[in-house]
Amino acid sequence: MKENVLQFGVIGLGNIGTGLVKNFIKNLDLIQSRAGIKLKLAKIADIDLRNKSHVQLDEKVYTTQASDIIDDPNIPIVVELVGGTTVAKDFIIRSIERKKKVVTANKALLAECGSEIIESLKKNPGAEVFFEASVGGGIPVIKVLREGFIGNEIQGITAIINGTANYILTEMEQRAVPFDQALQSAQEKGFAEPDPSLDIEGIDSAHKIAILGSIAFGAWIDFKKIYVEGISGITIQDIIYAKRLGYRIKLLAIARKSKKGIETRVNPALLDFHHPLSSVESSNNAVYIKGFPIGESMLYGKGAGDNPTSSAVISDIVDAAKSVKLGALATQHIFNRIDAQVDFADKMSWETRYYVRIQAEDKPGVLAGVAGIFAHHDISISSVLQQEESIDATVPVVMMTHIAREKNMISACQEIEKLDCIQGKVTIIRVLTQPS
Repeated sequence: MKENVLQFGVIGLGNIGTGLVKNFIKNLDLIQSRAGIKLKLAKIADIDLRNKSHVQLDEKVYTTQASDIIDDPNIPIVVELVGGTTVAKDFIIRSIERKKKVVTANKALLAECGSEIIESLKKNPGAEVFFEASVGGGIPVIKVLREGFIGNEIQGITAIINGTANYILTEMEQRAVPFDQALQSAQEKGFAEPDPSLDIEGIDSAHKIAILGSIAFGAWIDFKKIYVEGISGITIQDIIYAKRLGYRIKLLAIARKSKKGIETRVNPALLDFHHPLSSVESSNNAVYIKGFPIGESMLYGKGAGDNPTSSAVISDIVDAAKSVKLGALATQHIFNRIDAQVDFADKMSWETRYYVRIQAEDKPGVLAGVAGIFAHHDISISSVLQQEESIDATVPVVMMTHIAREKNMISACQEIEKLDCIQGKVTIIRVLTQPS
């Protein structure tokens, strides 16, 4: 009797798709022996098949039509690696409607169109979406949240999940170079795209924390409601001053519970040297999870690239194959069960400590005036770092506050900027603190 073989098709033969095919072929015997399932790559679809020269397969495997995979009843698993939120969404929805198992690395699509995908899944029992590769590359964070921490109440996730931004901030700190120079270095080494805006402005991190937060709290997090602030405004001076105060600056993606609801945000933040995330350098990623009863745990590794990402995609292909084998006995993937109702904290209600930098005239009474405005807005200063270097008769003054409310901090800074003795905008960077 011929042993049953499960077939899958790959839509998209770009860098990630090519890496997936190479690594699947190379490790096929290992994968099948561990999974206990025979797998076959049946079809690869792409309108541009120039990369097929990098993978030696029979010409019959290649097609320019995604429908050759989606509409084939003998291919129960569809791997979407096209990217974007237009044609890729059509591929995934059509596959779900055909009750197929879908594997995707498409973080933007999941974050921005996840509610549509969830509704389609509800209408098509048996269909599932697997998306380990959408966050953290080779770091198995989705599986940890879904399986390893299934018995935990997740209280918060704090993550460094964009390698480009982390590389730039590491370069600025270690080599004392300005932002533009660090960005150029990232582009030369292939860590940043020619247009790096999605990475440096925090949008990529927001996509990923929307996915992680949705899994952690069982409630869909609307990507559009996440507060997003990138790193393009961080200066070498801020890096230096933060270090003198015992902190490092990192771009953090945060989804956590507080008394006021769920906080979801992406922003640069000061981390104490002793925090595990502060030691994450270069293009590496890390996800710091706090839950009960597990306590605190951190996952670390490469967050992007064809090899780490293909590792996660292969894991999902195996899980999808097991689900096909189990049929009606299969447990629906957690993406099908994001339906809880929770309250989300308003940005203005957030409470944290702040790093504040102002450029002030070097004369008596300036600091007292600034301190008075802070006091009026119920903000207490914990320390002051005043530099001697003068720029156009002004000097930088750096202050650290005690815990204050976001609304009060914004109002105070707007008032300080109106003072004649203050030059330019007030720079504020949040400090990572425990939510109240």
